[in-house]
Amino acid sequence: MADFLGGLDGGTAAQRDVGPVALDSIVRGIGGEQDRWIVRSARAIRWQHGEHATTIVAHPAIVQTGLIVCRVEIETRLIELEYARSGDACPDQRTAEILARGNELCTIDAAVHDRATGTIALRSSMHLHASNLDWGWRLLQSSAGLQATLGYRVVPSLAEELRRIAGVAGAQPILAEHPTRGCRSDRDELTALDTRLFIPLGSQAAEYAAEELDGCRQVFGCFEGVVRRGHCLRATIARCGKKASVRILPRERHPALGYGLACELSIDPASPAALAKRANDLNLREQSRGFAGVQGLGAWSFDGKSLVHRAFIPRAVQMPGLAQNLLLAAAARAQRVAEEGLV
Repeated sequence: MADFLGGLDGGTAAQRDVGPVALDSIVRGIGGEQDRWIVRSARAIRWQHGEHATTIVAHPAIVQTGLIVCRVEIETRLIELEYARSGDACPDQRTAEILARGNELCTIDAAVHDRATGTIALRSSMHLHASNLDWGWRLLQSSAGLQATLGYRVVPSLAEELRRIAGVAGAQPILAEHPTRGCRSDRDELTALDTRLFIPLGSQAAEYAAEELDGCRQVFGCFEGVVRRGHCLRATIARCGKKASVRILPRERHPALGYGLACELSIDPASPAALAKRANDLNLREQSRGFAGVQGLGAWSFDGKSLVHRAFIPRAVQMPGLAQNLLLAAAARAQRVAEEGLV
């Protein structure tokens, strides 16, 4: 297995544009520059790990809230939909409902339906800068590995379910081709990353859960009604304009990956109509352009009459201080979606 979750490579965090530094480290972790199935350019990686490929793009750096920030996006395109040319059936709501079920158990990535391209993809993104590079690139590399792993687990059953939707004429896996080597007949060893890394390291919860919750209490300037129960901290987000709450769970247990850190943001929208489609629209908006100050980790789904954003960080990449970052990101996310009238 490659040096997955190794150290930084290709420079230091003091560089003004940290995008290429992050790509260097991610490449080294997923196979190295000599991996014949990795295509590398100055600001992008295309990793063909089997039938599918994952693309990692580091956009040009911009100045944002006084920081020089590079937005890094990760995408694994899984399924291409063919829509019926006649009839009144619109498949968007049903497609969104299917994806929302999966996003309820998401980790770092969101399953997104893009009607404009007719595709289903796994996506994540982060705004990297000098202050968060040392841990941010690890989350992005884990996202790439999880996309490569989970994509193969879900594509057959997901494609079959999508084909049964009225208004969908076809749902075919998107097969990748290397520009010079063509199709890949085997799968990279990292496509078994769940069983080889995340599940074994997720057998025990982090020992510093209490310290994480204590640290979260120190950044509650934008929260009210803080309640701690066991290893869970819950608070209401003030000044959001909507009823919103956030939960931090540093000893959460994922049904497939074991223990890790979870952050849940729940917002009661003005109207409870078409929540699944609205959740997909939020995922598409967040992963296509991003919100200033918000890391695009996790996914929107819904629960009852609430829109819920959930991120789960596996124990293998859980680290001290990350809970506070997710907490502040949840507050910023709630504020951004309210400001844009998305809820």
